[in-house]
Order: sequence, then structure tokens, then C-alpha cells
Amino acid sequence: MTKEEFIAQLSHFSGKEIYWAQEDLDFMIWDSSEIAYKNKVYEVEESLPGHIAFGTNGGGEMLCVELSSGICYAVPFIGLAIEDRMIVARSVNQLKSII
Repeated sequence: MTKEEFIAQLSHFSGKEIYWAQEDLDFMIWDSSEIAYKNKVYEVEESLPGHIAFGTNGGGEMLCVELSSGICYAVPFIGLAIEDRMIVARSVNQLKSII
């Protein structure tokens, strides 16, 4: 999937909070109009090639998706490294079911 396709899929979830009790996760989805800007500011493409960030937990972690696999991850803003990713959802569809 492309970045544009992913943003379009999330457009009706803009600004929504995700709370997944099973995994004790709490994230806010960024407004779809801000996603491209925030990815540029946080240099997501340079640090996490093939990923797009689309939310935060407000406590130091961003929510992102690996576009080739559709796996959603939480990644610490500080360091922003692939090896620090934690799986949040195995697919975009699983993430949508949580929202």
C-alpha cells in the first residue's frame, strides 16, 4: 500500500483515541491533514524507511505502519530506530477493529 492509500484509509479515524485494554495501549491518531507534515518533521522516512507515522501515545512513542507488510508498531521518538519497534497490530484491519 502507498502512503496516500494508508492516509485515506485512516481519514475517518482522524483525532480518535485508541485504547486496547488487552495490550494496555493508549494512542491518539493524528489528523489526516497533519500526517505528511509530522512525518517530515520527525524524519520518519530517514529513520524508518518504508514506514509512515500516524499517531502518538503522548508519552514518547509514535504509532507507525510498515507499508510493505501492514504491521503497525509503536516506536520511541527518541532514537527512532527500527530495532526498537514494538508490534501493536499485525495488520491495518486489526488496528481498525481496535479503533
